[in-house]
Amino acid sequence: MRQIVVRLLLRQSLVPAAGVSGSGRAFLPCTRLNGALPAQRHFQTCTGAQGTNKKQTQGDMDEEERDEYDQREEARRHALSTDTFFNSKERNKETFEVMLEIFKEDNHNRRGVVEFIYAAMEHMEDYNVSYDLSTYKKMIQLLPEGKYVPENMYQEEFYHYPKQQDCILRLLDRMEGKGVCPDKDMVNILKRIFGPTGHPVRKVWRQLYWFPKFKNANPWPVPFPPINDRFLLAKLAVERIVSVDAQSIVSVWESKSVPDAVDDTFIISGQSPSQKKLLAEHPATKSLYVEGPFPIWVGRACMNYFQLRADGQKFEQPQLDPDDVTNIDNPFVFKKARPLIVKPSVHQQEDGTILAVCATGTSSRDALLSWIRLLEKNGNPDLEHIPVIFSLKAPVGDLARTGDGPLSNDDPERVTDK
Repeated sequence: MRQIVVRLLLRQSLVPAAGVSGSGRAFLPCTRLNGALPAQRHFQTCTGAQGTNKKQTQGDMDEEERDEYDQREEARRHALSTDTFFNSKERNKETFEVMLEIFKEDNHNRRGVVEFIYAAMEHMEDYNVSYDLSTYKKMIQLLPEGKYVPENMYQEEFYHYPKQQDCILRLLDRMEGKGVCPDKDMVNILKRIFGPTGHPVRKVWRQLYWFPKFKNANPWPVPFPPINDRFLLAKLAVERIVSVDAQSIVSVWESKSVPDAVDDTFIISGQSPSQKKLLAEHPATKSLYVEGPFPIWVGRACMNYFQLRADGQKFEQPQLDPDDVTNIDNPFVFKKARPLIVKPSVHQQEDGTILAVCATGTSSRDALLSWIRLLEKNGNPDLEHIPVIFSLKAPVGDLARTGDGPLSNDDPERVTDK
């Protein structure tokens, strides 16, 4: 009840000053009520005077200066608005960096800088700067230097200026997800902003330790920043697959070189001399299978490849009884001759023998049929007498057999071009 009465008395004590109306008001300070209420401060606004000075300033301008002033004010309003700031028609790195510079020059107090950085992070993909280290540095440099540096141990551990530190931590997480490695220059920038013990500085030190280790861990390096060239990605994928055999050769063909080919695309094939030998020894009565597509990741892109497979062979290993004392090796007598077993090659697996692999631009049946014909012309003449069955998981697309109904993904198709 006492608090309610105190609030009512406080409201009644605020009386407008005489001779002041509109936005320019002065509130008289209320008196203390038995020591319960503190003295109110004296507030006075002068928006009316500011409007008069602004009108006088614009009245002294000529027409050209007034137009220039209006354009500058409009540009400033758009620059400080995160909703309309990134709506430019030309979306590239230069435009993105110009926007950062406009925000930095027109907003000296850095008001709303955290929200601006978040908005810029959402549009980095549109401007193709998500893999550019210099752009991340310029975004960090939007924060003022020295303002967020902790002054004692308590501020260091209790997350001094948490909103700003969390913003930069998310920016570093974005860099980590994109595979962008920081450098010493970024460390110095963060030190000037958050101090040497700030949480962003600790994180960037951890990134500098681990990133080079993971960057050089891949034995098949891929281009960085990631590329969208399907030809180069397919070539890298086939080179990685056939790297199990050092004698493998990667060939690049075009499907239009095959007569009566429908698709006009590239064909990247990988085959080794040992695979050609296995294909030459394959009996003509047994079929070969073209299987796929199988996914393989090349950096951040997923590519499809196909393989030419034969049925697997059983390699019988001699069964030795460890309890048989007659099999004990005696170094003082001649050893018994053991049956010789030909060691299978790396291409001969239990589930099948891999005879060749390929990747095409369209992954269609016509492109794979052109691949088989090109294999026949380039060192595999026995393919002419061996039936090839296409057992693909990919959708058929525009190609289908007439008269037999729709072709399912699991229905193998036997191709004969004799």
